[in-house]
Amino acid sequence: MDSKKLLWLGVAVGGMVGAYMPGIWGDADVFGMASIILSALGSLIGLWLGYKASKFIDGE
Repeated sequence: MDSKKLLWLGVAVGGMVGAYMPGIWGDADVFGMASIILSALGSLIGLWLGYKASKFIDGE
């Protein structure tokens, strides 16, 4: 898989998971501050994981 696709996949999945996290503890506001901050944090973590996965697949 192309490393660029892995990075975008990580950002997308991480952002969605991060945005959903406040819903787990009962905060129903989708556009709340916690959802926005955790979405950004999840995107960064997903970017990092996508980078690590692309390096692992490439054998570096």
